Parts: sequence; structure tokens; C-alpha cells
Amino acid sequence: MNQWGREGRPFFFCISFDRKRSIIVPLEDCGKHGIHFRFPDRQIGTAYTPAMDPIITDYTLPSRDHYRKAFDQVQYHLHRGDSYLLNLTEEVPISLQGNLADVYQAARALFTLYIPDQFVCFSPERFIEIEGNTLSTHPMKGTLSAEIPHAREKLLNNPKETAEHYTIVDLLRNDLSMVGRGTSVERFRYITEIQRRRGNLLQMSSHIQTHLADDWASQLGDIFFRLLPAGSITGAPKQKTVEIIQAVESHDRDFYTGVAGIFQEGKVDSTILIRYITEREGQYYYKTGGGITTQSHWKDEYNEIREKIYIPLS
Repeated sequence: MNQWGREGRPFFFCISFDRKRSIIVPLEDCGKHGIHFRFPDRQIGTAYTPAMDPIITDYTLPSRDHYRKAFDQVQYHLHRGDSYLLNLTEEVPISLQGNLADVYQAARALFTLYIPDQFVCFSPERFIEIEGNTLSTHPMKGTLSAEIPHAREKLLNNPKETAEHYTIVDLLRNDLSMVGRGTSVERFRYITEIQRRRGNLLQMSSHIQTHLADDWASQLGDIFFRLLPAGSITGAPKQKTVEIIQAVESHDRDFYTGVAGIFQEGKVDSTILIRYITEREGQYYYKTGGGITTQSHWKDEYNEIREKIYIPLS
């Protein structure tokens, strides 16, 4: 990434949550590797219309006992002060009408990515973007069904969701300060609405930015690996929280909650790999989760897992 950034060579990159796996390919070679993506400023891949809309026809949530055990382990660490916020995730078996390629073609999101034999992802969340010497991020933390009466007010005034959002904004402000100067919160706690077939979701976001050195492109790999894993899908403090995640979660995140992006024309855009479906031995799995604080109730968090299992069709 440093070399191609220094050379100004356009490329695609995808980095796993634990930073142990990566796919880094020149943009002109994405087709031969079967990589398909639709990002705000670039699209690569063959388009077709699926014979029918891909739909999640059934899913099997983890048992309440299984989730409660993991939740209680997280609460133990939160009350000890080992972590202030932890993003707990699950892998949910699903039945899917269609296949991963169909999901990619039909899904509509800010960032959509399909890597054959790996996963499809339709993420509403940007990780970082770089334009000029400015690096920006827009963390999403805080979720509520838009169908609830007065949902926006309830989300903005919810003590648990507010604490969760404050923690992530503070963490990412500190993260960006490690790679840039003059870090600032440009816009704090605004609401984004995400469309779903069974009712929309509201998510709380903020805009944070910092300023990079003139030669930032030659340090692009260093910048990303310094910032990863993304704060909004780990928690704070990051290093200890990641250790707890790896001890508590019963599945391998792999590329889920990692990042993917492109470097082209002296600019970077990237996304956090959430809203993610993978396939193993003919079985599809939807990976999903949410942030846990000391104010969380396990039934609410269990329900949030269910709320996030969807495909955003046009």
C-alpha cells in the first residue's frame, strides 16, 4: 500500500478484522480476480438483474442462553473497567433465496462489495476518506427502528446509545490524532436513515477529521494499519477490548468488521465491512452485532441482532 500510494498507482484493498489477511489488487486487475464493488466514486464488475429478489427467508438466532452467557462475560469486563464499550457480534445461519452474487446485484447501500467464495457486504458505514490532505471519518454508533413513534428523539435522548456514541467519537478522535494534526469533530450526533423492506433503521453518526502530511500517500499502509481495527466495531480502550472480543465471541470475524477501499487519483475512500453474508459448505451466515455498555440490557441487544438481519433492496 505504501509503494503503490507513493507511485500513485490505483488499487483496491480489503483487510480482515485481525489484520492477518488482506487482498490488495491494482484496480485494473480486479476483474480477473472476480472482485465486484460499487463505491460512491467507482464501480467495477459485471451487472445483471437477478431472476428474483434475493431474500432472507429464515434465520436461526443464537439461543438466548448462548447470547446471555456472552453478554454476561462482557458485562463482567465492563464493570471491572477493562472496557467502556464493546461491540459483541454473532454469526447467524440464514436461508437465502438466491446466492451471494444475486445479493450483490440487488442490494443498495453506500458501499457494496462481492468477493466470490468469500463474502458479500452492503455497508452503510464509511471508514475513512482522504481528499487533499484531509482525512475524515463518520462513525455510526447507536441504532433504533424508525418505525417507533418519535424514533429520532428517542434515539438522541437514549442514555445508553448516547454513552456509546460519545465513547466512539472520543476513541476515533484519539485514533485520528495518531496519524494527523488539528483533529476536530465537525458535526456531532446526526441521524442517518437506512432503508429496509420490513421497516427502516435510524443510526447515529458524527463527522471527525484530521490533517495529514503532504506525503501521506507514501504512508498509506502505515496509516491504515495504525487505525485498524476500526474503533466503531471494537470498542474502547481498543487493545484490551479486542482481547476480550477474541475470548468471548464464538466465531471468527475474518473479513467481517474489517475494511475495504480504493486509492485512485490521489484520493482514498473506504468502508467498514458490516451487513455481511458469507457461505461455508453450502450454508449461508449473516454476521451481525452491536455495542454493549454497562447500561445495556441483554434482551435489547439480542433484539438488535435480529433488527440488523436484512438485505437493502432497491
